[in-house]
Amino acid sequence: VGLINWLIQDPGNAVVAEEQEFVKKLAASEPPEKRRMLVDLYQRVVDGVAELGFPLSIHFEATYGVSAPAFETFAEMLAYWAPDQQA
Repeated sequence: VGLINWLIQDPGNAVVAEEQEFVKKLAASEPPEKRRMLVDLYQRVVDGVAELGFPLSIHFEATYGVSAPAFETFAEMLAYWAPDQQA
């Protein structure tokens, strides 16, 4: 949360404040809720960027090490869209 707040700074910008609030909520959530939030965000980003016509690639990190919840989340994201599914 602190890193995101440091990286994304724009005092008075409501959009930035919303993103910082999202990160706080995400960090405090249990794995099933985190998965739902992350998959929803992933879907919105993929859908929005795909419309622009640029080639897409993805990079996942399990920053706290190998964990079942992280890989379950990655699997759900890849089920929605993965580079090998490009049309």
